[in-house]
Amino acid sequence: MIFLNTLKEGESYQEIYLVKSVTKGTTAQTNKTFLSMVLQDKSGTMNAKKWDVTSEDLETFKAGNFVKISFEVRSYKEKPELHIKFGDKVELTKYDDYIPTSPIAKETLEKKLEAHLNNIKDKDIKAVVDELYNTHKEKILTYPAASNNHHAFASGLLYHTVSMLDVASFLIKHYSDVDSDIVLASVFLHDLGKIKELSGLLPIEYTSEGHLLGHLVIATNLINNVATKHHLEDNEKIIHIEHCVLSSHGKYEYGSPVLGATKEAIMANFIDDLDAKMMMYDNNTKELNPGEFTNRLMTLDMRRLYKKKEK
Repeated sequence: MIFLNTLKEGESYQEIYLVKSVTKGTTAQTNKTFLSMVLQDKSGTMNAKKWDVTSEDLETFKAGNFVKISFEVRSYKEKPELHIKFGDKVELTKYDDYIPTSPIAKETLEKKLEAHLNNIKDKDIKAVVDELYNTHKEKILTYPAASNNHHAFASGLLYHTVSMLDVASFLIKHYSDVDSDIVLASVFLHDLGKIKELSGLLPIEYTSEGHLLGHLVIATNLINNVATKHHLEDNEKIIHIEHCVLSSHGKYEYGSPVLGATKEAIMANFIDDLDAKMMMYDNNTKELNPGEFTNRLMTLDMRRLYKKKEK
């Protein structure tokens, strides 16, 4: 397997990759059709283009298809881009080379998650948390946390959640007047809606429900449904957890319908933002040499990240 992160500019190759996404365009002057794609293997993703598109190409290069392609690596806007000469759809039964995975084993993360959840003492909160975890356990343990920007890999949701719970457990001790049960439950549940917002791993796409509602609303609905089942829909602590989930993006323009109005909500938002940005830093600087900057990143307020020199 020739992984995407080992390709060299100017070289030609033949290999099988997963089509993560694809859009069709036309040239302004000649009105010819071309395809812009993102291809994926377990090492990451890379942009690709196919020119002189045929009707067969439109069937071959669809999101979720595995394609065997012949291509040349070129540079576009200072980044490598694959220029595909031809390709065929292939059927695979083993996907290990195509799904990026968590840097920590799923089994280790699962044990840590359950240990954190066992620290929740309030019986009503515990009842809601336990039912949601047991009902959706398989997806909670395997789903990504995003399609692109952060934790976009197998068990990414689990990795992100456990990392946040680790930070929350530390902050709860420092800010001792916060309700630890609300914080722990809110951190665990804040991204639960992604099990319905996202389609899974091959490829990671947004569902219709995800587009129409978003994961904050989906998560709140899941919480409220279970709370109602236990006659807890008017329980103030459950309402506070729903508030933490809905305000977890921190700003209206980032998708939160409300802003954090409690210490627990403010804490959950900042933990989420910190953990996401730390992963985004790692993702964008891992290929840099010490002393180099990234290009300006739209997802990080157009800043250029710097990889510090080693001592």
